Amino acid sequence: MEDRVWLGEQATLHTWADGETIMREGEVSNKQTYVIHSGLVEVRMGDQVIRVLGRGSSVGERGALLGKVRTTTLIAHGETQLLGIEEDVFGPIARVLGLKKAFHRADRLAEMPLFKELHWVTLLDLALDVRPKLVQKGETLFQYGEAGFECYLLISGEIHIEDKDGAFIDKLTNSGEFIGGRSALYNTLRNATGRASTDTEVWAFPTTALQRLQMIYTNLLLHLHVTESGRHGTPVA
Repeated sequence: MEDRVWLGEQATLHTWADGETIMREGEVSNKQTYVIHSGLVEVRMGDQVIRVLGRGSSVGERGALLGKVRTTTLIAHGETQLLGIEEDVFGPIARVLGLKKAFHRADRLAEMPLFKELHWVTLLDLALDVRPKLVQKGETLFQYGEAGFECYLLISGEIHIEDKDGAFIDKLTNSGEFIGGRSALYNTLRNATGRASTDTEVWAFPTTALQRLQMIYTNLLLHLHVTESGRHGTPVA
């Protein structure tokens, strides 16, 4: 709480009139990141409206940290106030949170069909939850009959799914596929074994992240439920 109070004291309040441009696509970042305090912000890419953001949403993080040009245009809807956070304040916080690595993970998520419609800040939120994991060839990712406290997103490599007797059921090779989600989603024991058939990278999503999906990203969670319900596996006795 003390850190939050300190951060609030460092932030500066900026006001834009209805229809005023807050930042413009292609312009050099002023090294500030912003949090919407009041009003609505329309996000445009070229002539296309991508989405409208409200109170609590953050914008401009990537430009502030990486020094890149702005990738979207932001326009105020009604009188709009943003809290501005300078680079020297935001930078140390970003290092503690590992934001730069999370930026790269968010960019990877944006390339996957399941996530491509989500706002980049939403992808960053998800990216901060994941735990990258390297699985060596022949190593077990999860085991039949064990409790499932996380599911996995396949990044590269290949995972073979086996039944309780070790017989082959299926293989997953497409980057962006979810693996092992059934037990995490339904709070049941694993009904199959997942084993790497080659050196493989996955990103682990803990059950706490799935619970947040249920509250915030319901369409995405529904997709995972549909995906898992269509997969094969041996029921755990």
